Amino acid sequence: MVKPSSVATPSGADCGGEGVIVHPVLGKPCYNRHMNIADRVREVTETLPSEKQAEVLDFVEFLRNRTVQQAVAEDAMRKAKLRAEGFGALRGAFSIAPDFDAPLSEDILRDEGTPSL
Repeated sequence: MVKPSSVATPSGADCGGEGVIVHPVLGKPCYNRHMNIADRVREVTETLPSEKQAEVLDFVEFLRNRTVQQAVAEDAMRKAKLRAEGFGALRGAFSIAPDFDAPLSEDILRDEGTPSL
């Protein structure tokens, strides 16, 4: 008799034991929580014909590329948001006199001295 575990199969039946065992109702391999996902994928993929293994590889590479592309897009959005938040951040913090670019008076130039070139 198979002892129950907390890992449920797609049919809802529970499996137990170490590694791979045969499901008591479905008669198919059943995995428990002690086997990691990569091991499970490897074990199932090894039983497939080489054409199907190539399809699995293609799908895994597709998922990896999509994940990388999503990370790049999220990083670009984060950087764009930071740039957008930076523009105008000091608006209203100071003001410039209306005659800012007018020539300086002789008094100021005399007190400060003339700039050396």
